[in-house]
Amino acid sequence: MIKAVIFDRHGVFDKVTRQSMREKIASYTEHKDADDVKDLLKKPRLQYDAGILKSSDFWGIVQEILKISPEQTKSCKDYLLTIQPIQELRDIIPILAKSYTLGILSDCPPDKKEIICKQYQDIKLFPYIFRSCDYSKTKSQWAEFFEIMYMYLHENDIIQKPEQILFVDDTLSNVKQAQELWIMACHFQNINDLKKFIHR
Repeated sequence: MIKAVIFDRHGVFDKVTRQSMREKIASYTEHKDADDVKDLLKKPRLQYDAGILKSSDFWGIVQEILKISPEQTKSCKDYLLTIQPIQELRDIIPILAKSYTLGILSDCPPDKKEIICKQYQDIKLFPYIFRSCDYSKTKSQWAEFFEIMYMYLHENDIIQKPEQILFVDDTLSNVKQAQELWIMACHFQNINDLKKFIHR
């Protein structure tokens, strides 16, 4: 029985995803695609998400490595920090909150966290929020990040075992990692994917 539903942010609540950001950056470069951008920026991106690397330093690295202009760099930064809500999911959050404990587990740099806290009025419906920048860990360190989430939920008597958690993420690799830790996981592409789990 599901007791807690924990959501990823990018690609679930927000149309802005890491992939779409990489595609935008790649569009300003010559002979590089989104996969190239992912490989070139992997280490600084993880440090940025974990709150270890300052925003200004990260975007300076983006500009230097990919040889894009300051204006193009600012455009990419502005895109990442824009919230494009997936409204159909947001509309059912108040309903889900009546039946489940809700939370968020997300790779989120400090500057995006600040914008989310200002713009998303329903944040109070999520009593458990695990952002990478608050714990200096990202989903690349999944087992450690999961342990933090699990301990909070367990110590507060929300769950007794991992399979009482439903994790909702648009990235298949994250879904598979959750399943390896006995967490029920939903590969989110649209609202119907989530409904398959919550209406069981």
